Amino acid sequence: MQGKTVVITGATGGIGKVTAQALSHMGAKVVVLARDAARGKDAIKSLSKDCELYIGDLASQDDLRRICSEIKSKHEKIDVLVNNAGAIFSERLESPDGIEMTIALNHLSYFILSTLLLDPLMKAEQGRIVNVSSAAHQMGYVDFTDFQYQERRYNAVRAYNDTKLMNVLFTYELARRLKGTSVTCNCLHPGAVKTGFGKDAGGLLGKLFKIFRPIMVTPEQGARTSIYLASSPEVADISGKYFVNAAPAKSSVRSYDEGLAARLWYTSKELTGLD
Repeated sequence: MQGKTVVITGATGGIGKVTAQALSHMGAKVVVLARDAARGKDAIKSLSKDCELYIGDLASQDDLRRICSEIKSKHEKIDVLVNNAGAIFSERLESPDGIEMTIALNHLSYFILSTLLLDPLMKAEQGRIVNVSSAAHQMGYVDFTDFQYQERRYNAVRAYNDTKLMNVLFTYELARRLKGTSVTCNCLHPGAVKTGFGKDAGGLLGKLFKIFRPIMVTPEQGARTSIYLASSPEVADISGKYFVNAAPAKSSVRSYDEGLAARLWYTSKELTGLD
C-alpha cells in the first residue's frame, strides 16, 4: 500500500478504526472522514503522520459535497474508497436533507461518495470501492411504496436490514456500470462485531445488543475482510462480489435482482441529484 491513498468513513471506532490503522501501517496515506472532530483527531493519532482528517455530517449531502471537493482539490488520484460508516436508529429521524436517517447515512453516503470520488478513483492504476454491508441484508426488503418508512410504524431493525440490502444492490449495480474500467467495487459482511455500534439503542433493541455482545467477534476480526478487499492483490480483478471471511460468498436471492438494483439507483439519483 506504499504510495496509495485510501479514503475511509467511520474510522473513529470499531472496524473502521482498525481498518484505517492496518492500511496506514502498510504504508497508505489514509484520509479519514468523521462527524465528530474530537473523535476524529483521536483516531488519527494511531495513524502515520501522512494522514488527513475531514469533518462533516455524513448524512448531510452538503457536507459530503464539500468534503469531496476538498479531497479532490488535494488528491488527483484515490486508490481505495472504504464506505464503512453506518448506524441503527431507535426512532425515525430525518437527515438535514429531510431523508430518513438510516437511508441517508447507511446507503446514500455510499452512493454520493462513490459518485463524487469516481474521477480520482479512475485515475488510480487500479481503483477500489469497498462497501461494508452485513448478513442482515438477508432480511432486507426495499419497499418503494414506502421507501422512507413514512406510512407504516417505524421499525429500526427493518430499516437497518433494508439499508444493508441496499449496500449489496448498489455494489452490484455500480460494478456493472464500471465494467471495462480500472475501478472495482465489492461489498462484505464483517461479522457480528463487538463495537460501540448500537450502544445507545433503547428498548428491546438495546437489550438484544447487550445479550449478544459476549459472543460477538472483535473489531480486529471484523476488519479482516475490509482490509483484504482494500489491499490484497488477489482481488485486483474481482468486482461485483459479496465477501465473508475474506472469501466470495452468496448474498440473498433478492440482492441479485437487477431490476430492483436499477430502481434503487434511479431513486438514489433522484434523492441526490447525482448519477
